Amino acid sequence: MFLSQQLTSAKDQKAFTLPTEQSTQTPKSAQDALFLSQIRNQQFELFVQNDNQFKPSFISQQVVYNYAVVEPKLRSYNRNDWKNVLQTDKSLVSFSELEYNIRNGIPDDLRPRLWFWLSGIQKLEGKYKGQYDKLKNMASKHDEQISKDIPRTYSRHQYFNGEKTDTALQSVYSLETYHGNKQSSAQSNGTSILNSARNTHRVGQSSAFTKGQQMLFNILRAYSNLDSELGYVQGMNMLAAQIILALRSEKYINFARSFGSKCCESKVEERAFLIFCYIMIDNNWRQTYLPGFVRLHALIQNLQKNIDSQLLDHFQEIKMDFFSAFSQFYLTFMLKDITTTFGSRFIDLFLLKGEHIIELIILRLLDIYQSNLLQISDPFECQIFIAQEMLKNSVKMFKNDLNILLPLSSAYTKHM
Repeated sequence: MFLSQQLTSAKDQKAFTLPTEQSTQTPKSAQDALFLSQIRNQQFELFVQNDNQFKPSFISQQVVYNYAVVEPKLRSYNRNDWKNVLQTDKSLVSFSELEYNIRNGIPDDLRPRLWFWLSGIQKLEGKYKGQYDKLKNMASKHDEQISKDIPRTYSRHQYFNGEKTDTALQSVYSLETYHGNKQSSAQSNGTSILNSARNTHRVGQSSAFTKGQQMLFNILRAYSNLDSELGYVQGMNMLAAQIILALRSEKYINFARSFGSKCCESKVEERAFLIFCYIMIDNNWRQTYLPGFVRLHALIQNLQKNIDSQLLDHFQEIKMDFFSAFSQFYLTFMLKDITTTFGSRFIDLFLLKGEHIIELIILRLLDIYQSNLLQISDPFECQIFIAQEMLKNSVKMFKNDLNILLPLSSAYTKHM
């Protein structure tokens, strides 16, 4: 292809330098002509990856792949721009410009305010006014499973494995009721939960939660009581934990600057719950977890339609199970085995764009590893690599340039 000699190495990862008119070969297609014209007119930025060698354990030789990412070049926000945007009605802000700047990375200390702004936190507070404290103190039939999953969630992060709280199990064993249920009924319904929770801790769990674990338990229990149809399923813990890590007040030096003047420290946990509800209910992500996985199958079928035709033919030829390969991206909300930095930046974009960002990231990962995947003939090895290695390896590989893994809606990838 006409750009093959202009690619930079993976170590450099710098913007592509446009060749002169005389040195440029004649494009082979109208798409190539448009591609080159857009770059010449500086309407787009080009990020290039080349000679990046990756060797999965089941591939006998190293593979070199070439691709280029073409993206629109828009105005970049400075800190004052961000402050002004966060005080402006969302309908008055250019979506493409906002997406461009969120993807490029927001000032870290403004993330809580951005999430509150994107989710419409004031409306959520009105919608769920007075409910959170009741919901988190009400026994749930999911308490035992939640208690089991808490120690497994971000277990290496200090906020979830640090100093234990003395009052942690009070919520686990609480039999308080919600909306006027009788205490005797609560005791009847909650006794088995109480015994199960105690038994769970007898067989190896700690006798108390850390502060972060307690917040996580509270949010998951409250949601399981709010959404009785779904309750709690594994995967929700990853999302709730990432929200907690991004909003924990200890992370920020100036609380008012990061959280806004209308928030106080005692409300941070509740606001984390409200953002969780916004994603699960307002963005209808709860449908992904419902029995039968009807919504999840639909998302994966739509993904298949947008996979590169050569790669799709290969997957079908080797009879790879698409659901097994791609379902974990959705069920774990792209948060399994990745850095909290990537997790926060992913949620930045999800709050803006919704579920479409997950498909865009998967398609970008498939672009990056297309040459590798085309060499895998075993369907099980292929789906294992996609489900367990592709995102994790990419976050490590591009840790200094995560933009490559967070595509804009208007971006596209050019294979060489």
